Amino acid sequence: MKFSAVFLALCVGSANGFAPSRPTFAGVAPLMDAAVAEPEAESAVEAPVAPPAALSGLRMKNVRKAIDDLSADNFESTLASLESYLTNEARSQMYSKSIHRIQVRASALGLTVPEGYAKEAKATLKRREKQNAFIQQKEEGRMAAEAAAAEAAAAPAEEEAAEEAAEPVAA
Repeated sequence: MKFSAVFLALCVGSANGFAPSRPTFAGVAPLMDAAVAEPEAESAVEAPVAPPAALSGLRMKNVRKAIDDLSADNFESTLASLESYLTNEARSQMYSKSIHRIQVRASALGLTVPEGYAKEAKATLKRREKQNAFIQQKEEGRMAAEAAAAEAAAAPAEEEAAEEAAEPVAA
């Protein structure tokens, strides 16, 4: 009886005996201390952040259902209600599939999707930025090539003018 009481006391009393009192693996303790410490005054001024766009309240299944239910009567109103979701909330795959489905449905109805409909979507932002940077780089390269060609064309003309000026005119 005495042995079981001691054994029970050891088991219950030392349940946390083998656990470290504080995380000891690398990187966790400083992060925990930083979370508890008071925030330091910011020295750099941050650029103002645009306010987040209002959520449409639609879910993916609602969007799919609305696209499936498109008709000539509700085409404009449905596109207006879906545009907020497509520009602000839809991920890239849902965005591209929805736009494709809307175009297919519109062509089946004999209608056209307005030019630039939901073009400024968050889902395509990285792709648009990358494409714009590529176009800008190509444009700079083209401008540099044109400038070099203009300089190359101007150089022989200047050499000929210098040679004519150096030659004495025979009378």
